[in-house]
Amino acid sequence: MKKTIADKLDDADEFYRQPCWLELWRKSCDPCRLTFWSRIDETNAAILISYWEAAGFLTRARNRTRYRVHSTYYSQLKFYTLKPRPRIPGTKKAKPIQNTLYFRTVCQRIWMSMRILQTFSIGQLQACSSMCNNIVRTFVTQLYQLNYVRLQVCYGSNFEGNEDIYQLIQNTGAKAPFLCGEGSLYDLSTCCIYFTD
Repeated sequence: MKKTIADKLDDADEFYRQPCWLELWRKSCDPCRLTFWSRIDETNAAILISYWEAAGFLTRARNRTRYRVHSTYYSQLKFYTLKPRPRIPGTKKAKPIQNTLYFRTVCQRIWMSMRILQTFSIGQLQACSSMCNNIVRTFVTQLYQLNYVRLQVCYGSNFEGNEDIYQLIQNTGAKAPFLCGEGSLYDLSTCCIYFTD
């Protein structure tokens, strides 16, 4: 049976017991408190809340700055923490994410290429999605650290002209995961949010 990300976590329900999430989701959701507790910037918090609102987990309150939490939240939306994988030796650190509409559209194209190819290099994804190297590398690096892709062949810097080969191990659905920020991801297909500790 194929293992899921949840099977690899030390404590799948750890986020439910953390005071920040208990306080944030008790009766209503406040975007300001979400940015404070989750280390996500204001723009990404607003995008994340819009996804949750579209999924039916939240409804806007009368004053439009707070959201009421729907009862289905506890049974459908899951929070997980996991230990990030160490960076691959010889690779550059991924650039900080600027989560614009353009970036999310690009990620969708890269994600579709990953799902089709299953095994790929950065160069192959770049060619298939018609995106620049930096964006593809940032997306793949984040997914690698969050256990969505595995490094299959590592050439490192010793072999000029060869590229590391990755494999997609968490093909969760057609919608590309939303990278909330460095070390955090919301999977729109499975309604799971992952944070690295």
